[in-house]
Amino acid sequence: MPSKQTGISKWSILASTVLFVVVLIALGALATSVITTMRRSADIRDDERASRAAQSAIRSLKERVSMTLLDNAGSSDAYQIAKPGEFLAGLSRNGVERAARRRFMMELL
Repeated sequence: MPSKQTGISKWSILASTVLFVVVLIALGALATSVITTMRRSADIRDDERASRAAQSAIRSLKERVSMTLLDNAGSSDAYQIAKPGEFLAGLSRNGVERAARRRFMMELL
């Protein structure tokens, strides 16, 4: 039988153990909450960055395709002008058609 002179009872040991476990659980829950919040924030930032990169790639691709189309349109016009017998007719038609193609391509973008 334990003596009463030690001053420590079973109840005080049990109470301090329960308090210690409760504090550990609270700290664990807090750490889990912080880690989850940080992960969600990082995911949102990564998604935004990937979205911006994809939009930039699409914009760049549109610009390259439009420039290629304009170059091809110019080459086609130059070929038509170089045909014998159509040189003078091609000169006047070329300016109008090329301007119309440029306006059309710019409207697409």
